[in-house]
Amino acid sequence: MTAAEKFLFNRIKWVSFYRVIIAFFSLILIIYWKSKIEVVEQTGIFFQILIFIFILTILYAWLIRSNKNLRLIATFQVLVDLIIISLIVSYTGGIDSPLIFFYAFVIMEGGRFFGKNGAHIAMAMTVLFLGFVFFAQFNKYFPFNNLVYQRVYYFKEDFYYNFSVFSLGFLLLGLLVGYLSHETTKMHQEIIEQEARYYDLEFLKSAIVNSLNSGLIVFSKNGDITYANDTAKNLLKQVNDKFFNFIGNSFKDEILEVNKNSKIVRGEKKIPIDNKIYWIGYSIVPLYDHNRLPIGVLLNFQDITNIKNMEEQLRIKDKFSFMGKLSAFLAHEIRNPLASLKGGVEYIGEIKNLDEDHKKIIDIMTREIDRLNKIVTDFLYFTKISKPEKTNIYIKNLLDEIWFEIKMMNKDENRFQFFYDGRDDIILKGDPNQMRQVFLNLIINAIDAMKKNGGSGIYVKTFLDKDEIVITVEDEGGGIQEENINKIFDPFFSTKENGTGIGLSIVYRIIQEHDGDITVSNGERGAKFTLRFKNE
Repeated sequence: MTAAEKFLFNRIKWVSFYRVIIAFFSLILIIYWKSKIEVVEQTGIFFQILIFIFILTILYAWLIRSNKNLRLIATFQVLVDLIIISLIVSYTGGIDSPLIFFYAFVIMEGGRFFGKNGAHIAMAMTVLFLGFVFFAQFNKYFPFNNLVYQRVYYFKEDFYYNFSVFSLGFLLLGLLVGYLSHETTKMHQEIIEQEARYYDLEFLKSAIVNSLNSGLIVFSKNGDITYANDTAKNLLKQVNDKFFNFIGNSFKDEILEVNKNSKIVRGEKKIPIDNKIYWIGYSIVPLYDHNRLPIGVLLNFQDITNIKNMEEQLRIKDKFSFMGKLSAFLAHEIRNPLASLKGGVEYIGEIKNLDEDHKKIIDIMTREIDRLNKIVTDFLYFTKISKPEKTNIYIKNLLDEIWFEIKMMNKDENRFQFFYDGRDDIILKGDPNQMRQVFLNLIINAIDAMKKNGGSGIYVKTFLDKDEIVITVEDEGGGIQEENINKIFDPFFSTKENGTGIGLSIVYRIIQEHDGDITVSNGERGAKFTLRFKNE
């Protein structure tokens, strides 16, 4: 249905409704007053007209349902209304009828349906039909030949006078309705064009806003979210359903600052959700109405978590690259002299008659040389990690073996417990020796943390996430300080008193060689390491 057809359809519908209302109340009044004036014999015809109008309205409603031939239906309605009104005028006295003004309804109807020209044509038809009524009454043609209660004789001048007056009135009314219909149609067309331009602008604005890679969220002055573009909705849904409600509180201080100072605020922010850290790059801009009064703020943001993770990986890889260059120096310039030193110290230790102080010094020197040698050994192992020889590894079996080995190493510590949550048949494609090294390091670190900070449980969970195998290792050791989380995989970084800072770097390097990923966060109990591998 075109806009013009829809416009005409609505007007036909409303005119039909008003016709029934006017006919019902008018005819009820006519019947009432005619019965009071003893013209009871004529009331039957008014009931017939009323029923006919209702039937016609039902017919019109059925015809316009198909939305076809609407102009023909509208024309038919105007003609039928002229006939009905002419009959009503005839049966209510013709020239003496108090209802001649009903013809005004036809003129307004024509203007309503067909605009200015329709009003003029309806006005001409009204004058013509009124002339037919007066002519029939003067000559006592149908229906006046059957009417008893009317004046016996009319002067010709009476008809000329009344016809002239009513014709002039209908002429003025037709011109007025035509003008108003023209102006109404013109205004309606302008409104349609304005709406079309508005919707075009809205569509263009929406297309531009939704094509941005950044999420846009509008906050009212009260802090309520009033708008979010598609990118924002998709980003928030991908991150977490809770994020949409959480983000307003996360930027509450920044939004208050923008509302207070009317200045743009930019920055990056870490937002923890479900024990996972999300990095958000954002800018917050004040919004104003056409009177330059503040109405809220616009939050423009992007999820830059992946970028931050890549930056972190690049930073660690730069350190690994430096360690690779350093390894050759350590192998030749440190390890060989260490062997000589250790041999010399052991030779001195075999000399007889050494007092206790000298023996203690030699023991300390031997231990420190061994510790330094271990650092070099770990360092060289780290730089020479080979390409993994992948086979099928049953994760549950590997973890059981490692836990048994650790229990044998810590027989004096019976308080530690190992809890596994996951299927027994999950298989990881990896190098068994290297993966053993990974889990051994993580579990030993967990035990060391709980020896220092308390706790006794180590919780390992394994599950499938789409096309990935996810393994989490969590302890009850109190977690990692926030400022140390980003440095935890750095070579030589350690919070242990005698730690070398190489163990977790080796773990990170092995995971990378397996095309996996490892992240660390603070869980509900303590430090939580999350490992992800492709489910090959």
